[in-house]
Amino acid sequence: MNPLQQIAELFSTILSAQFGSLSLDELMSGEYQVGFASLDFFSLEPFAQYLHHVPQERCAIYPSVDEMDTTADGIIVVAMKEGQLRASKWLMGDDVSYDTAFYQVGDWACRQQIYRNGDDVKPIVIEFLKKDAEGYPLTFITAREYGVKVSDYEWSAAGVRIIERSARMPDVGVAPELTPYMESLVEFSVDGEVEVIRNLTQNSIVYDRSYEALSLQEMLEQARSALHDKILADLQAAPVANTVGCFLFEYSDQGPLPPTIALIQPHEITDSGDDYPLLWLNAPDCELFTEDDFDGIRLHGEHDALFDRINAQIEELDYEQAEQIMVDFYLTLCRQLETSLRASRLLTVTADFFVTAREFSACNEATFLQQLWPQERWQPLAAALEQFEAAQAKWQEEMIRSIGRESGHAGMDSSQ
Repeated sequence: MNPLQQIAELFSTILSAQFGSLSLDELMSGEYQVGFASLDFFSLEPFAQYLHHVPQERCAIYPSVDEMDTTADGIIVVAMKEGQLRASKWLMGDDVSYDTAFYQVGDWACRQQIYRNGDDVKPIVIEFLKKDAEGYPLTFITAREYGVKVSDYEWSAAGVRIIERSARMPDVGVAPELTPYMESLVEFSVDGEVEVIRNLTQNSIVYDRSYEALSLQEMLEQARSALHDKILADLQAAPVANTVGCFLFEYSDQGPLPPTIALIQPHEITDSGDDYPLLWLNAPDCELFTEDDFDGIRLHGEHDALFDRINAQIEELDYEQAEQIMVDFYLTLCRQLETSLRASRLLTVTADFFVTAREFSACNEATFLQQLWPQERWQPLAAALEQFEAAQAKWQEEMIRSIGRESGHAGMDSSQ
């Protein structure tokens, strides 16, 4: 049987034989050996822990809930039988869980996950893995609601070449039309450990074992140096003719590295009148934006493994701690880069040119400018921001009063 030929049907079918006994009472009935986990690290995908930078310290099954490292993201009940993983149930709340069944379909190991909310059930993912007689992965298939991906593994003295193809999820009864997606190469050390994973399609490094020995602070220092040097090198290789008033890093709290970049020109730095005074400080609105037509600076590639590992570790931290770490990171980078850009003259800049950053969902641009600008420049902006906030508060208060008056009149009319 080749599951790829019936992948749409297999994905959408919730097998009662596999999921009918996945209630918490059944799992805890004594039929299974039960453990507990805080992270769903049970994918069948070969090398998943390296490809997705799964924190190894979280990949553990605990004998009791009391011994778990954290329960902040819920509790995963893990059921094993005869040394084999049979099921898991990720408890998210009352009658809400992600249920996963592990079973065999011919030569294929299968992992199927559903979302359960009371009586409502939705398929999430189905995975199939086929190995050769010696246990080496040959083919991995994964399917979600919108797509299918097939990975074939070619083993050689150089390592493992992973050839990936993908397709949209087909209709039931139709085989997917796969097209080339990506090729990677897994290289091993002399002792058989995964040393490096290269993305051959994008000419980047996905995983590098050398980073395992570094602390988060050490990796952040390397990342800051890498970004600084890459930006200067790219500007030297592809000079920008436009005059620039602001160099902006814009990042996300969901994977803060690498950032996007906007070179903001003087005519884009505008007085917004009664609107938010920093409305212009928004990378996607700028003509020279790295996610749009401006490709003179490219931060993806050589250091992707470093960035991805940092992102994975940042994601494990509390929000406030992660936020402060990244604000400090970008404050230092902004200061260093502004000094270098002024000294190197790689950009034609205005007299009041500055480098700054913002996390786009937090809209924390004022936090950066307060730290980066001299007081004589910051104070007028601080006053404008305070005036804007006061006007907003007054508008909201008047709106609430207006709504209250309208609802009062409506109540009087209905009583007459």
